Amino acid sequence: MTVTTAPPTGAPTITSITSPVASGATVTITGTGFLASNTVYYSANNVRLAAQTTASTNGTTIIFKTNGLSANTYGVYVYNTNGSSNFVSLVVN
Repeated sequence: MTVTTAPPTGAPTITSITSPVASGATVTITGTGFLASNTVYYSANNVRLAAQTTASTNGTTIIFKTNGLSANTYGVYVYNTNGSSNFVSLVVN
């Protein structure tokens, strides 16, 4: 995991992500500030490619699948009504 930017105060914070993974695999993000509705964004080469909405039942974990992502290294961040998290790297093999 590579943390590249710090989130604003009150926003979600990613502390770890399952990586590397295969396309279609389950990924777990851990951190703080996750809500019942969060959007996980993926980007590659500074272009936002996809997003999916996920829920956190405990505020510290988000679980989702990497459906449709080809082999690459993606920047990932979480957005919710409190703001955007830091970016982390997700490697899909």
